[in-house]
Amino acid sequence: MSISKRFANKPENIKLVLDTYLSEDRPTTDRVAEVVGTTFHTVIYILKQQLSPERYRDEKKLRYSRAGIIRAGKRYYPAGKDHPNWKGEISDGRGYLTGIVEGRRYFVQRIVFSQMLGIHVSKLPAKLVVHHIDGNPLNNAPENLALTTNVGHRELHAKRLKLHKLPLWGQWLYGISKLKETTPT
Repeated sequence: MSISKRFANKPENIKLVLDTYLSEDRPTTDRVAEVVGTTFHTVIYILKQQLSPERYRDEKKLRYSRAGIIRAGKRYYPAGKDHPNWKGEISDGRGYLTGIVEGRRYFVQRIVFSQMLGIHVSKLPAKLVVHHIDGNPLNNAPENLALTTNVGHRELHAKRLKLHKLPLWGQWLYGISKLKETTPT
């Protein structure tokens, strides 16, 4: 523990720490230390000296409950995007991205499509599949997504596989040729 007694004994520093800690946005002690330019331990020392034990306890509870804190070792960290180990959207190992909504992991294409429909992602029926029109599972742009049934989705992919086996002319007709400037001869 590194407490700066020189900092902690100055009345203007005590007032600055208290004003910052008790401000409307209710910053954490780490943030207060960063703002006032001292250590985390010095801020805690000042708060324990200046606030009653009940007030200090209530202020801590307010910050932890507000931030959705989870216990990680001996320090408290916020949950979700504010957690230092937050990974955001990650791959599921099969080429699709997953993201977290309210503590549960969903495919990003389902999250995007449910937002387009204006419903919660959990309300999107499991029988319906979000199809990537261009075949790229990383392209989750709204204009690239279509909602299909399981059977319809399988048929789309089966048809696409059959079409790719066509000669180049047939692929050009169906618009799936890899050639950019293909012209019929």
